[in-house]
Amino acid sequence: VDGVGAGLAFGTEARYNLKDHISVGLRIEIAVYGASDDLGTDVDLGAAGSYTLMGDYYFNTESSKRAFA
Repeated sequence: VDGVGAGLAFGTEARYNLKDHISVGLRIEIAVYGASDDLGTDVDLGAAGSYTLMGDYYFNTESSKRAFA
């Protein structure tokens, strides 16, 4: 559809430190989008979402700089 298009996206991430060296998290993202032709007679709508489970291991907890994998 040629014409006008728009969309809105939202994402958030929560983390929890199990120990000083280990953290786990969940990231959620949602997007809604749409488009219409110049006259507004043909409209397309869509949505997409994703989630990711994450974990980090911190090698050093004694410094202000913490490398992780």
